[in-house]
Amino acid sequence: MILGMCNPISSDPGDALEPHTANGAGERLWKILCEVHPVSREEYVARFDLMNIVQRRDWSTIEAKTRATEIRSAVAWRPTVILGRQVWSALGLHHTAWFGKIGHWWLAPHPSGRNPLYNDPEIRQKTGELLATLGGWRKMNLMKLVALR
Repeated sequence: MILGMCNPISSDPGDALEPHTANGAGERLWKILCEVHPVSREEYVARFDLMNIVQRRDWSTIEAKTRATEIRSAVAWRPTVILGRQVWSALGLHHTAWFGKIGHWWLAPHPSGRNPLYNDPEIRQKTGELLATLGGWRKMNLMKLVALR
């Protein structure tokens, strides 16, 4: 599962992180995955449950915190990539470095077009490796994914 913030284009939960909107977070994330392990958009969508914590077009910390309990039970113990510190915080998870892990939750930078972290090839590589591994395309000891501070 991949859990993001909100979709500024659509409040439809089915559109969360989908890779078909040009320059959207979902397309950027899919392209980062493809840098490590090329897959079709359809494979990406089929392999991951894609969800936003806020189901409206603008971010709301109040709504995110309200939905956190629902989200936590919905993902049960499935490995989940959390995109961004705001979502991480709304879920009540303790601070960790990028690519840090708490339980079955992995923290990755949000792939918004405004996030300069993805200009760093190491960040792109680690994100791609995490997605390829959790998606089942690659075998990797995820503990080797060294957290970045």
